[in-house]
Amino acid sequence: MARRTYQTLAPELEEYADRVIQDLENHGYKVQVERIELGFPHTPTLLAKRDRTTLIIEVDSTIKFDRLDAWTRYGKSCSHDVRIIIYLPDSVQASPKDQEQIRTKGLGLTTISKSGTTQVIAPIDLPLNIALPDRASLPKKLKALLGATYDHFDQGSWRDGFEDASRVLEIQSRRYLKHWMRTGRIQLISSKGPRKLTGSEIEKLPMGALAKTFREIAAKNGTDSQIEKTLEAINQDRVSVVHHRHKKRTETRLRSNVGRNMWAIVEALKLII
Repeated sequence: MARRTYQTLAPELEEYADRVIQDLENHGYKVQVERIELGFPHTPTLLAKRDRTTLIIEVDSTIKFDRLDAWTRYGKSCSHDVRIIIYLPDSVQASPKDQEQIRTKGLGLTTISKSGTTQVIAPIDLPLNIALPDRASLPKKLKALLGATYDHFDQGSWRDGFEDASRVLEIQSRRYLKHWMRTGRIQLISSKGPRKLTGSEIEKLPMGALAKTFREIAAKNGTDSQIEKTLEAINQDRVSVVHHRHKKRTETRLRSNVGRNMWAIVEALKLII
């Protein structure tokens, strides 16, 4: 890899920055060195972009919290996915107190060695303000069902978290429907009259068709109605995050809806289980 030219980076850190660039490019990012954009409070060591995500990267031998604070405020003021990461040589040890401060601010921390980079703390999407229902307050079964979902959100992968939660709701809604149809409590009335579905037919229903099936339940109770409304509310965003997540229009809508969608999913799952 050709060496870059740096204007503001200390010479002893240039080799480390080159390793970071190589790692980011291997992960599909387009990387620019010391790129200045309108509104930036400082000149970052690197600016990396992939799809709708922008990484602002500081390669340094110390943690400069006053500088990082400015970046944090800038990131939270944006309307797209912005994440701030500090890269330190592996010879520099961030104290537990420093790591906690970095984590609290939503920043990322990665170490650089001769063999590559190691993520210590994952950065979050700073402009996205989401507070999920408290994990500790969830019923035991729901903690297990949504464990991977919460892990995704904790690691900043909110799109994957929403996709996983949607899948959980879809699976549990099918099981709920099959159970109550077997008992006879749930009867389906379509525009053409009563209809029945086998378990295998229910398993093949995509979310939109599943919502329509819940709409056809005769004498719905409160849980039936809430499942129906939740499936209908999140279906378009679920389809978008699976099939169209790289589109700008999709990203804008997902960012606007994901917090509300996640609360709706969790409340529906509480009723189901």
